[in-house]
Amino acid sequence: MAKKMPGWIVNLIITVLAPLVNLLTPMLKEELTDFVVKLYERAKGTDNPIDDLFVKFLAALLEIDLPS
Repeated sequence: MAKKMPGWIVNLIITVLAPLVNLLTPMLKEELTDFVVKLYERAKGTDNPIDDLFVKFLAALLEIDLPS
């Protein structure tokens, strides 16, 4: 059984990773955005709602807007 990640670790990841995304070159950020959007489309095609939730969390963390 997987262990839960303590909340402080999640907060640390958000605090450190989110500002780093703003420092990426536009080309890399565009590639990352394309990847996450494609991942979201795949996640919506699965029966597992956790897939959708995880990709939405990842997109929010990386400040990527997902299509409706």
